[in-house]
Amino acid sequence: MELHQRPPRGCKKFATTSAIAFTLLSTFLCCVVDGYNMPGMGLHSFKEGETVKLKVNSLTSMKTLLPVGYYRLPFCLPADGEVRVDHENLGEFLSGDRIVNSPYVLKMKESAFCEKLCSVSFGNPNETGNRKKQLSKDEKNSLKLRKFIKNDYHINWLVDNLPAIAYIRNDSGMQIVGSHGFPIGYFDESNIPYIYNHVNIVVDYHEVEGMQGFFRVVKFSVYLYSINDQTSSIESCKKANPTEHISYKTAQSAGPQRLMGDVQFTYDVKWKE
Repeated sequence: MELHQRPPRGCKKFATTSAIAFTLLSTFLCCVVDGYNMPGMGLHSFKEGETVKLKVNSLTSMKTLLPVGYYRLPFCLPADGEVRVDHENLGEFLSGDRIVNSPYVLKMKESAFCEKLCSVSFGNPNETGNRKKQLSKDEKNSLKLRKFIKNDYHINWLVDNLPAIAYIRNDSGMQIVGSHGFPIGYFDESNIPYIYNHVNIVVDYHEVEGMQGFFRVVKFSVYLYSINDQTSSIESCKKANPTEHISYKTAQSAGPQRLMGDVQFTYDVKWKE
């Protein structure tokens, strides 16, 4: 006689619960994938003049492998002084990144010329070597930033979930830093620290098919410059209504900005269709 064992009580309930859990997990994973900016997914459409957010993520280093919050360093704060977490989708939230707002203002198809963010004082590095002397806050900021430059920390920006592709130009030509962040500054052959205090932000866009008057960001690039006292040495920064973007030639004529004294941070914005 063949015996059929009756399933224990609760098995049927467990199977049903498992099926529900599997369905929920599948839906959740689909949401996670959709949360990231994949081609043709999760993109925004902007009208001309509409704000396009430039957000900042934690700084990263391949040397230390320790991410550091953007505003733990002496960078310019947003205009209202408030730092806010700015995750726009589930993917950004689940990635564990600390994405926050920035002081950079981008308006769709509206150019900007030598926009001034803020001035940061870094003291006199010649004095910071004296260990008996109590360091000022500015000098501590200078030492802190030098340490981060030495540890090859990179700044990470996002526009419409697209990471910045960074470029640095020198006498040998244009160097592509890549899309894994960009450096804060550099040390020259004499171990003197310099800081990139100006960026040309270039945003590529196209009109959305079938939606006249709406545009979509397709590429986001930054060109890094170290410019000594650009607000008085660069012509486009001195004019009331400038019409020319800062170039390598004009930046070179002013010389690089050492990590000392009062450093002015500025940016240009250019749109390319």
